[in-house]
Amino acid sequence: MTSVLTIPGEVDVVSGEDFATRLHAALTTDVELLVIDMLRVDFLGSAGLAALVEVQDEADRRGVEVRVVCGRVARHTIELTGLGERFTLADTLAAAIEPGRP
Repeated sequence: MTSVLTIPGEVDVVSGEDFATRLHAALTTDVELLVIDMLRVDFLGSAGLAALVEVQDEADRRGVEVRVVCGRVARHTIELTGLGERFTLADTLAAAIEPGRP
């Protein structure tokens, strides 16, 4: 099963805990692919980055593939912090959902 989680707006210290909770909740027992749609994120702070790393670690333990759909802001922040190699990034939701991609 594929699960798509759409995240709009800012992911900062205020919203970071809710973001982390939503990410972990999306890792249900029957999910094989988790797509995190961050195309509409206009700020990604350290709390959001930490939550992404945590959910990627949990997904790795469970054998779940995670793909992050990035707009300009999210991609810039992820790459600026050196985490670009840590995640599978996609430019569009269609590319992230397509089998064997991105």
